[in-house]
Amino acid sequence: GFRVVSERRIALVAVDSQWRDPKGTFYSFSYAVEKLRASLRSAPDLADAEILVLDLRSGDPEEYFERVAAFRPTLVGLSTYIWSLEVFAGLTERLRRFDPRIVLCAGGPAARRSVLDLAPHRALRDRLDAVITGEGEDVIRSLAREHLEPGWQKRVAGLELPGHGLWRSSPPADRPDIEAFPSPYQIDIAPLRKTGYVETFRGCPIHCAFCQWGEQKSDRVHSTEYLVRHLEGLRRSEALNVFFLDAAFNLSPRAFRALVAAEAQVGALKDTVVHGHLYPTYLKEEHLT
Repeated sequence: GFRVVSERRIALVAVDSQWRDPKGTFYSFSYAVEKLRASLRSAPDLADAEILVLDLRSGDPEEYFERVAAFRPTLVGLSTYIWSLEVFAGLTERLRRFDPRIVLCAGGPAARRSVLDLAPHRALRDRLDAVITGEGEDVIRSLAREHLEPGWQKRVAGLELPGHGLWRSSPPADRPDIEAFPSPYQIDIAPLRKTGYVETFRGCPIHCAFCQWGEQKSDRVHSTEYLVRHLEGLRRSEALNVFFLDAAFNLSPRAFRALVAAEAQVGALKDTVVHGHLYPTYLKEEHLT
């Protein structure tokens, strides 16, 4: 029989990208799952939740299963990209046999109907309890609070419910205030001595036909104060270099001004290699000085 589990045990699972830059200077980790862990860790009413972050550079679903099964989760969140779909298909198949009570939820760029309804991915779709198609920080908190109780699918906003291809939706979720959720650097849970990550605004104002980033408005910007705390934590993590997650440095003037002001206070970026993007059409003198 199954061990009776009453406590909340949440596994956040990612497949680290196999890509490595030729110079060997990019030391990636899943910032997405670390951001979700930070959201859970910073919620006072979830202090009792046990959290496992599993971020492996492996294509073997058995390796993931052994680690997840040993943790005995009640909720598994899958950070889903194109390169992780096959791994998660094997992992969810094993988890369903191991304990069908585990709530399986997928989020991330590839966690959407247009992908999961494709023939190669329908088996994965049919093993999922829910899909988060939007931003996850607030939704993961709601899932952590509700998933052990019957009828949680109706109470947690922002979910798509696959139902063997007969998709339903839970109530829509409000767009989260990005200032309301700490970064993993601010609360010192980010991995040490890796490539560091910075987000100054969310979304993209450019709506290119080939890209889904522009589905989000870019009107949510981190304040100077938020970025000061982030950069201070980034420095404490001894980041080896820094990668910006923004669509580009120069697509949000407010975000760029906040970043410049925060860096003037902290000085975390001046002595490290910084990777990011610039959109040539909107390049101004202030971006080059």
